[in-house]
Amino acid sequence: MTTGLQQIISDRYRTDEYVCLADQNTRWAPSRPLEGVRIVDFTPVFRNTLTKYVPLLAAGAKLTIGTHPQIPADPELIAELPALGLPVISADSTPGDFDVVLDCAGKNAHLGASFGHVELTRSGVAAYQDARGPVVVVDMSDLKLLETIFGTGDSYFRALEYLDVDATDGPVLIFGGGKVGTGIAYAAAQRAIEAIVVDFPGSGLRFLDTPVIPANDPGAVTTAISQAHTIVTATGNRHAVSQFAPALMRSDAVLANMGVDDEFGADVPAERVLHSKIPVNFVLDEPTALSYLDPVFALSNAAAAQLVTEETAGGISAPLTSTEAPIYATLARTKTHTEELVAIAKIAGSRRA
Repeated sequence: MTTGLQQIISDRYRTDEYVCLADQNTRWAPSRPLEGVRIVDFTPVFRNTLTKYVPLLAAGAKLTIGTHPQIPADPELIAELPALGLPVISADSTPGDFDVVLDCAGKNAHLGASFGHVELTRSGVAAYQDARGPVVVVDMSDLKLLETIFGTGDSYFRALEYLDVDATDGPVLIFGGGKVGTGIAYAAAQRAIEAIVVDFPGSGLRFLDTPVIPANDPGAVTTAISQAHTIVTATGNRHAVSQFAPALMRSDAVLANMGVDDEFGADVPAERVLHSKIPVNFVLDEPTALSYLDPVFALSNAAAAQLVTEETAGGISAPLTSTEAPIYATLARTKTHTEELVAIAKIAGSRRA
């Protein structure tokens, strides 16, 4: 089973794209910390997710893959999993008993788990507010910022390249200065592209010296729209920029959305926006590059081992420092995401100040 998975992975990815999971696999194969532990994993199923399964299997877990209609997945890949020895359960099936539930967006908080749950996202925390058993939230670790900030910013520019959009010129006008907007600004800086952020209340995660225009200064925003080469929405709020629709429609800029909902509003038609207002990175086969998911996948796996091998208090908690430490050590040893980790430390410091 592991051999078949590893072959599929080797045909598609280089080992340096998943250094944390590769190291985890090497460490866990002899010690088998999850021997016989029944785990169901609801991480969104895409080709790069296969790399997450290998260390769990090497650790001795009895692994089942879970699917849910509200959790993104590749249906063709799901159909292939049983042939690889990975049983699949869906939301409309009757699940068996599990020791650990690796959840996403809180969709499976109701499932029993003798050791506890691991929640991947911040959005899923609300489903666990009344949990009595242990719930380790991966998104409470700074490591998750590698995916949510830097992986997302990288994917925005990869999507433009995929769509043959010339994104080498600036400025790029970014509506929203939260995680996604910050990631796009960072990725722009890495590409020597001028970026400007339109700031909305509650979106101030910035750590770069990026020019900022308050959203409540419509004159300045309208001027910036007229001068932008590309414009992207990343506020996280439906119809957030609808007040600027006339200026956006007059603009020659390429428009894109990186929010879950339509942030442009009805007065900006779908055909005016790349990928019909759907988050533009979802035009890609893999919306987030594996190298940014790798530490997060490894942390999710490690949190499962924490529940089994360490005493973890009931209720919601962040991963233990000892759970994160091997992942940080691997990133340091392999010199992977060095600059991003420095930026994360700066962001974390500003949060705690």
